[in-house]
Amino acid sequence: TVPSRRYSPFMSLHSTRPSPIGSLPGTAATPTRKTPLATIPEPGTRQKLLLAATRVIRRDGHRHLTLAAVAREAGVSKGGLLYHFPSKEALVAALVEDGCDQFEAALETRRQAGLDWLTGYTDAATTPGELDELGPALLGALAENPALVEPARQHFRAWYAQARAEGGLSGVLALLVLDGLFIHQLLGIGPMVTDAELTEGLAALRQLAPPAGSAKEGQP
Repeated sequence: TVPSRRYSPFMSLHSTRPSPIGSLPGTAATPTRKTPLATIPEPGTRQKLLLAATRVIRRDGHRHLTLAAVAREAGVSKGGLLYHFPSKEALVAALVEDGCDQFEAALETRRQAGLDWLTGYTDAATTPGELDELGPALLGALAENPALVEPARQHFRAWYAQARAEGGLSGVLALLVLDGLFIHQLLGIGPMVTDAELTEGLAALRQLAPPAGSAKEGQP
């Protein structure tokens, strides 16, 4: 069973300030197979199915992720599910892509709010809910077919390249710390620090990387 939040102290850390993130709707799907008109789902069903799949993985574990379980969880007919996802592999692949896209949207929202990239990543990675879909998606992909994780690998490579461009090695180290916290929560290892220690550590992370653009070209 996957925990429902990133790192449990993050909730109390962010409970006193509003998050800059609103709801982040998923992207609309382009049908890839012919479906009788009577079974074409209503708009929004694709995102409902993805959220249902996330709940199934988090609550019951990836072994219980089946098309029937997702359709039942979402309250959608089997035909409605197959309209969007003709196979379990297609569903898991969409979960990974959607989770990455949602986090990209969170980063972009923070950029538009005026945060530099590293600060925006730190804020997004420690705000409850921003990675709730990506974690279960990665577990489901690893269990179903490890090749399905490749889109996430590409996103992470791009994020680390951006961190290096913005803050050199210090920027990369900051992301490694944040992703380590993510993995701890994803695997259910549990919090290793108190709320106060986490707050202090995150403040130190924000000071770790130099200002955007100050990293020397070619710095390791």
